[in-house]
Amino acid sequence: MRTIKAALGYTEGIGLQMGIVGSEDTVEHFFPELYLKVEQGPVCQCVRLRFKKWEHYAAAIYSQRGNGDLELLGIASETPFIDEHPLLVPGQPEVRSYRACFWDGGSENGDCTPISTPPVAR
Repeated sequence: MRTIKAALGYTEGIGLQMGIVGSEDTVEHFFPELYLKVEQGPVCQCVRLRFKKWEHYAAAIYSQRGNGDLELLGIASETPFIDEHPLLVPGQPEVRSYRACFWDGGSENGDCTPISTPPVAR
């Protein structure tokens, strides 16, 4: 919507016709929104992470596998981010946990999402 409103020739009358006047997002977002989906990849099941980073540059994506610590998988400026890590023990089902934080100016800021856990089977 911001792109439309900033376009040359945009007027409030056009915005009223399009139904976009006054519809700015005024909610303060303290962390990204994170959505997880397990998909069958070529060699194993992968986790597709879709996220909303709102007006931030990127999201820092973290994962925990098995009894390990949360580890940074990457900094993603575009969604989706796909975790294609192989299973810790081939053929043995495992659970993975994920969280995301805003990333701006080379560092995290704000809070991180709650930890989300989809099943990863094979």
